[in-house]
Amino acid sequence: MKLFDTQHTSVQLALVLKLSHARRTAVPSLTYDELEAIFNRLIWRHRKPESLNDAINDIFKLTSDQLVVYLAKITELESYQKKIDDYKDVYLDNED
Repeated sequence: MKLFDTQHTSVQLALVLKLSHARRTAVPSLTYDELEAIFNRLIWRHRKPESLNDAINDIFKLTSDQLVVYLAKITELESYQKKIDDYKDVYLDNED
């Protein structure tokens, strides 16, 4: 069985097209890696697409609102792996 994940060139093309659209309409600072992480770590975590058509449909049906929610979830998941010292600049006053 062939996998249609983010390593497939047609899926990568669809991701680039979605990235371009998302940057124009919703999240101008979105990167390819962030978009790829949304699919690898959240959307396709438990169920990889069975066909190229399924993968492309998953990519293009992602709305701007869903994209923002998924970005927040990715940020939340990444924050669990950090230590309190990683946030020193937030909670310490850097004045001399």
